[in-house]
Amino acid sequence: MVSLSLMVLPEEYENRMKAYLGEADFRAYLGSLEEKSLRALRVNTLKLSEEEFLSLGIPGIGQGDRVPWCPEGFYYEETEQKIGDTPAHHGGFFYIQEPSAMAPAEALGVRPGERVLDLCSAPGGKGTALAAKMENRGLLVLNEPVPSRAKILSENTERMGIANALVLCGKPEGLSERFPGFFDRVLVDAPCSGEGMFRKNPGAVAEWSGENVLLCAKRQKDILVHAVRMLSPGGRLVYSTCTFNPGENEENTAFLLKNFPELTLLEEKKLLPWKIRGEGQYYSVFEKTGREGEDPGKKTSFSVEKPPKERELKAFFEFASGFLRLPKEVLPGGRFVFIGDGLYVMPGDVPGLSGLRVLRAGLHLGTIRKDRFEPSHALFLYLKKEDTALSAELSEEEAVSYLAGESVRLSDKDPRSSLNGWCLLLYKGKSIGGGKINQGMIKNHYPKGLRIRK
Repeated sequence: MVSLSLMVLPEEYENRMKAYLGEADFRAYLGSLEEKSLRALRVNTLKLSEEEFLSLGIPGIGQGDRVPWCPEGFYYEETEQKIGDTPAHHGGFFYIQEPSAMAPAEALGVRPGERVLDLCSAPGGKGTALAAKMENRGLLVLNEPVPSRAKILSENTERMGIANALVLCGKPEGLSERFPGFFDRVLVDAPCSGEGMFRKNPGAVAEWSGENVLLCAKRQKDILVHAVRMLSPGGRLVYSTCTFNPGENEENTAFLLKNFPELTLLEEKKLLPWKIRGEGQYYSVFEKTGREGEDPGKKTSFSVEKPPKERELKAFFEFASGFLRLPKEVLPGGRFVFIGDGLYVMPGDVPGLSGLRVLRAGLHLGTIRKDRFEPSHALFLYLKKEDTALSAELSEEEAVSYLAGESVRLSDKDPRSSLNGWCLLLYKGKSIGGGKINQGMIKNHYPKGLRIRK
């Protein structure tokens, strides 16, 4: 075994990597494991531009320290104030993401208006990147088979102000029955043995085994078969992992090319931690032959199972007419539907939902109880200052108090104390949530499950 300052590599893994890399690159790899793990984030362009982000002056961010393969990606150094505890993070201004992991979403090349599937999406780094590139137009399906991870995915989708995403908790085989030939772009960031996580998470070393590598490779092939089935002719598929061994990478790419002659390999790339500033990533890019739109799945007409009643929509529009400046222009296009007790506006391309486990269906507008509408946190995070009739800027201290679930008291001389009603709450000019102003008090409506400790 090779002993490093941070970990001890299993002998089987060491022998495999040495045979795969050769002596020189293997030594370079060992040297990279002794270096510190790099931190990065991706600016959420649904909420602000890169220039606006840099103007915030967040500690640890260098003006020119960008991730080369992601235009919105920035390396950062952790400071005394953890960047994940800032109001900017809770408001969805950026997503903390390992730098190498930003590459697959870039390779997929999504465009606004397309139908896009992220098949193994949790916790949401790649899926939220796809959403930003789609500019909240088209249909984005984010799927995670594990319920606890799907919940985290849904929360991150909400935090980033995404309006066109359907968040599902389903198995690939079930989805491929529902969506044959449906998607223009499919991303499969497959569960893997995680060899690229050793430096970032030394505990992952203890979980590695040759047997697990074989299990992962088989599971990845099974997932890919269903992914190809859901891809439209003319569409693009990206397969990625955060591991290094050929069995989970190059051999799976070869498997696809052998078994699916309609696929053409456009690109194959491996980011290695001793050659780039990141933990490592593999991805391959395929195109499915045929013309876009010729598959029957693209022409299927779908229905909504549970449209809201007229009186329920009336309650929402009464709220919207007073709170939103131009409701028809502010809200995303789509159809109204109830999921549980939540009122959503779904993208027009959403298929029937019967039989699917749905955590989020487009933009969650709020709930209607006894003909009274109460807006959701998701709606507030989606909106911009110019969208609303009533908004209030919070100081750093007030924003932290708000995130902790506290009401914000205003002095009589504070111009905000004269406001009354539902209010979009801003930090640095961007939405971080909502509240209700009444008699000089901003009553807190930040969800209890998301609140921080001051």
